[in-house]
Amino acid sequence: MLFFLPKIEQHLVKRMNSISHPHQSSNIVSLTYGGIQGSPDLLVLNHLKSINAKGTFFFDSKLNIDNLKDWQALLDIGHEIGNGTLLSAALADGTLPLWTPEMILDCINQDDELLKESFNVSDTAVCLPIGAPRCNLNEDYTEFLPKGRMILSGVYGINNTHKKYERPYYRIVANGMKPEDLIHIIETVADESWIIFYFDLSSSIPGFNSDDHEQFCLRLKDMPVTLQNTGINQVYKGIKTIKKGVELGIV
Repeated sequence: MLFFLPKIEQHLVKRMNSISHPHQSSNIVSLTYGGIQGSPDLLVLNHLKSINAKGTFFFDSKLNIDNLKDWQALLDIGHEIGNGTLLSAALADGTLPLWTPEMILDCINQDDELLKESFNVSDTAVCLPIGAPRCNLNEDYTEFLPKGRMILSGVYGINNTHKKYERPYYRIVANGMKPEDLIHIIETVADESWIIFYFDLSSSIPGFNSDDHEQFCLRLKDMPVTLQNTGINQVYKGIKTIKKGVELGIV
């Protein structure tokens, strides 16, 4: 898994718009969603609303171009949009065997332009398909992606960064995992971590269960963590102003 992110400063974390708990831990939790067919899922939005949480939703023009008004409404109520243009293009194992790195970059850039024109958002996080980031000639296409922006990739389950970094990042691909499994992850990761949960809502990706998501959200509300509500793009931009050019880690 690959994250191009700088180290989070503790005083910045304290300034984040978050849900407070009496015994706040130094762990941060973010909720992200991709593989969305058409409009954002109303049940997911209601689950987030019930705990006063905001999520990051990855936009894919191939799936969402006819629903721009609904995605604008998502922004209007405080959620965040990222670039998920590759999510529907990959094979089941996450690879893009017919794509060259140049084609992948062009695809990301095209949706970047669309996000800018339609929603006035830029420099968003990029969500890669679940699985191996391999393209034509079996190349690892993450090596060709632009540095300096958040790139989310990984396989099912727990993807963690290198332990040498002071604040580890975990991306949890949560499809197929029960609420108690996700809560257990929060309880057992190292302190001062950022845990980014990813739920893929695509009908072609198994394992998302709306009832389980609701139960996870309700249990998450009572966890002693910082439920980060400014969006992962905004956190990245805020950190970058303090620690320019610092990369958190590559695994």
